[in-house]
Amino acid sequence: MLWFIGIVLALITTWYSIDIFRNRHPLNPEEIMHLAEKRRRIKALSQFAYRVSETPADPEEKKAMIASGEFKTCDMDYFTTPSRLAGLLKYKKHEWIVVAFVTGQTVHAHWWNKGRDGKSVSLRMLADTYETVFKSYATDTVLILHNHPNSDPSRFRTDLPSETDLQTANCRHQDLIPRGKSLLEFVCERGIPHLYYAAFHADVLPIRPMISEIEGVNGLGVFGNYKLRREMRKKTQGDIIPGGTLVLEDQL
Repeated sequence: MLWFIGIVLALITTWYSIDIFRNRHPLNPEEIMHLAEKRRRIKALSQFAYRVSETPADPEEKKAMIASGEFKTCDMDYFTTPSRLAGLLKYKKHEWIVVAFVTGQTVHAHWWNKGRDGKSVSLRMLADTYETVFKSYATDTVLILHNHPNSDPSRFRTDLPSETDLQTANCRHQDLIPRGKSLLEFVCERGIPHLYYAAFHADVLPIRPMISEIEGVNGLGVFGNYKLRREMRKKTQGDIIPGGTLVLEDQL
């Protein structure tokens, strides 16, 4: 038995040594930038963490939702907002879309409307209203939630975005990020919000300090270089959830 353990330990040590040897070099400027962005995205997602558990909706509020579209002012904490809004969409037979406008960690207003059928939904809010809300509340983050009606939860899974969902989110990303707004999109199933797209404006977290932090330890030794490269290739939530961050030249 001891000889078997010895062989296993020898194989592990050999693999580890080879891995260190292959990843002993310092990061180049492009890799430093990649790792800094990876760290920033992880921190940004942590900053926008939200309650995942279900928040039961007020039956009267749910019943009073106007299908053609309704703008409502509110004062809700960001952390609970995705769950609270997802609760309102629970058991809806048609798709609905909800847009919440966030400043800091407070939601000051939101809009919702019903889709034309049970398979798709589009935003009916007028562009002028959109812009007015941005200016009135100094909105820095936009939350967009929609539900996927599920006729048989025991057989079907509807908590994942469709290709159309991802394409639409990317279009909103291209529109909002250059204007200084971050974007978080959720698909809701049975009252639970599932984040599937996250795009953060560069002002959310400055990248320069993260670059400096990496540069401060990069190239100081083989094991330090190896640690940075392991961090760079490790798959995180930031890699799994599509989106990105706009980096401006004057921020580098």
